[in-house]
Amino acid sequence: MILVYYLDTSALAKIYIDESGTGWMQQLLVQALPQQLYLSHLARVEMASAIARRQQTGSLSPANARKSLQQFSADWFHRYTVVAVSSEIIERAYGLTIQHGLRAYDAVHLASALTVRSAFASLEGYALVFVSADQRLLQCAQQEGLRVENPLNYA
Repeated sequence: MILVYYLDTSALAKIYIDESGTGWMQQLLVQALPQQLYLSHLARVEMASAIARRQQTGSLSPANARKSLQQFSADWFHRYTVVAVSSEIIERAYGLTIQHGLRAYDAVHLASALTVRSAFASLEGYALVFVSADQRLLQCAQQEGLRVENPLNYA
């Protein structure tokens, strides 16, 4: 079985910001091929925001914030397959928001993951794993039939 991973930003941030679950996420990044790691295009803005917020609160030094952002920007083009936020994903996210009471960006991430799963549905031997540190979002993903992983379980 070949595992394909969809990373929401709460999981993705752990690769670039040292926090609980970082080791597991960094190991996943090293072991997986870019064709196995999927992100929403939305994650680019969310990561910049997460790093900037941590710098503003003082939990990340300006030098470490710059380093994290540079590494993420370099990896963006070489380590991940980026899922465009299409009108279909927005419509699916709309329905997920109503069905599960999700926050808007969480619904976009879940809709993106479901779209990736659909793309692999006709291929034998592939399974999508939705990776998030948000327990509520993981529960919704499970209700939608996705396998899930929480990097906090490997802290």
